[in-house]
Amino acid sequence: MKLLEKIALSVIVLGITLRLFIVPGGIALTVFSLFLTGLLYLIAGFWLLGYMDKKNGVKQNMTGLSIGAGIAFFFGLIAILMKIMFWSGSTIELVTASILLFLLLIAASILFSQSVKRKLYYKLLMIRSSVLLVLVIFLLYTDNNSIYRVFHRNDPVLIQKWEYMNAHPDDNAAAEDFYNYQDTLQ
Repeated sequence: MKLLEKIALSVIVLGITLRLFIVPGGIALTVFSLFLTGLLYLIAGFWLLGYMDKKNGVKQNMTGLSIGAGIAFFFGLIAILMKIMFWSGSTIELVTASILLFLLLIAASILFSQSVKRKLYYKLLMIRSSVLLVLVIFLLYTDNNSIYRVFHRNDPVLIQKWEYMNAHPDDNAAAEDFYNYQDTLQ
């Protein structure tokens, strides 16, 4: 794992932790860190996912697979962002990300079993993709109301208005009541 990747993932964990503890700025840090880390994987996945064996001086990298992994990780991180921000289309993004990550995990597993020289590269790729796949599948099967209750547990009125608004999507008065109440909090 490169230092830049460690820093980016640490900032994601910090942002989500701040959001869980309802610290101002936690939402912005979560959004920016997930989006920028996803972009980092998308743009520099070929470099970021490579591994250099310092003892033997052998570079363990497959550019094609690293680019594909970067795309899969991008979809996974953006899907997580969309789900925890309650943006529309998050279910489609989560399904797409889970399929891509599953295919990446299968490919890395097959290549790991057949490889002699790049075992560590495939092992690290399998670890990354399996951790992200577990998070994506967990969020895919988690209800939006449950996530909203966790992030806004200090305001039961807001939670009640959110759940009522989601249960009655055609009721414009419920949506207006929710957004008016939310505006009074700021």
